[in-house]
Amino acid sequence: MEEMNEEDKHNMKDSNDYEGIYNYQEPKHVEGKKHRSNSESSSSSMEKEHDENKVYEPKIDYPSYENIPNSEKESKNYEPEMSYIGKKTVEEKRESLSDYGIDIKVIDPKIKSGILSKNVLYTVTGTDTIGGFHVLRHYKEFLALRKILIVEWPGCCILQLPSKQPHGNFEPDFIESHRKLLEYFLKTLSKYNYLLISEEFQLFLRGPINFHKQNIVSKSQNLIVIGTKYTKVFENYITKTTNPDIELEIKQYLAYFQQGKELLERLERVCKINEENYYVIDQDTVRMIEGIKELSAFYRKNPLNVPERHKENNLYGDLMIWCRNTLLEIEGIIEVINKRAEIDKYKNSLDKKIEREKGNIEKRKAGKKKIVQYFNMKSQEYYINRSENEIHQLEETIKNIDVIINASATMILQNEIPEFKYKKHETLLISNEITIDILHKEFMSIAKQLKELQKNI
Repeated sequence: MEEMNEEDKHNMKDSNDYEGIYNYQEPKHVEGKKHRSNSESSSSSMEKEHDENKVYEPKIDYPSYENIPNSEKESKNYEPEMSYIGKKTVEEKRESLSDYGIDIKVIDPKIKSGILSKNVLYTVTGTDTIGGFHVLRHYKEFLALRKILIVEWPGCCILQLPSKQPHGNFEPDFIESHRKLLEYFLKTLSKYNYLLISEEFQLFLRGPINFHKQNIVSKSQNLIVIGTKYTKVFENYITKTTNPDIELEIKQYLAYFQQGKELLERLERVCKINEENYYVIDQDTVRMIEGIKELSAFYRKNPLNVPERHKENNLYGDLMIWCRNTLLEIEGIIEVINKRAEIDKYKNSLDKKIEREKGNIEKRKAGKKKIVQYFNMKSQEYYINRSENEIHQLEETIKNIDVIINASATMILQNEIPEFKYKKHETLLISNEITIDILHKEFMSIAKQLKELQKNI
């Protein structure tokens, strides 16, 4: 967590800067998802004796057709979402992978050259509940948005942004991949109404150029103001208090996601190799057909007529994007859990400061003076009042830190993790169907081309 300067610590005051700008709405739960109480959440994780050398996946109730009451199954409007997947075309399945959040797109990347450097400029366009927006943003402005969201919304999961690479940042394939990842970043953030209507996100969507230079980006973190904001935005979350069992479950999830991150990174590397091999096979097939055509000149009076075949897009590129999106989300969850621990650690340091200030009060009441008092001639009452004010300010900060920590625990266990795992399971199934479909069409087109050659021969 960013270190607070001395002026912030002594002069924290309630602020109404955020109030009144937007009407808050509660974050929407994922439809069909079961929510557990904290006690249910903690008891499920403690059924087994914790073994530090083994990674457990804490138990979560996921929505399934079998668990839906018969009355809901018989409803005319009810249809399990998964059952529709098989009815879609490949293109519809592709589009369904980005069917979430608001209508927001990152399009038309252009390379802009300056005097000493060049960069890529993206167009961010779309529509939300306020209306339409259309702005130009550089990559560093996306970074600035994420930075201020982490400052203003501690304990909330903000997925990571794709990083640049040492070389090749202006290659067309890399720019297109980056564009897709940046769009996924914004669409994922827009799912959370509290982020979408926030001042910082709205300024990014509708504000002037150079968002990264706006004053809002350099705001220092004020935990009292944030805690007050959270009591309004997360009213249903802050009533649930964290406890050692819940903290243990969150730690287990941290290990679980770290393990999953390693597996996804390995899969991403395999997809990269397969993507390269896919192009090699495609080029080799073209050369093979051309070779047959040239060879036919030795045996036939008229050269063979080689029909063109329909080529499918390289499916491994889509799988790599899926892997990278998932990795960025996992890294965001890991980060928020670690930062949450940092906030808790900071809270403990404030507890120690309170004890020191109480000790100072006792010393002043006992008549002991600071060395500086012999020079500034300030009374014991002055230092007692100053310590009392400091204690009050520290206690107010701790109270608001508790609000943040409690809200974060509920969001992580009841919202973020179940939604993440359910959504990723669904998109993996869709991606797998797309892969099968494209592979089938690709190899069937090669077989069809060879059969046409055989007829001519």
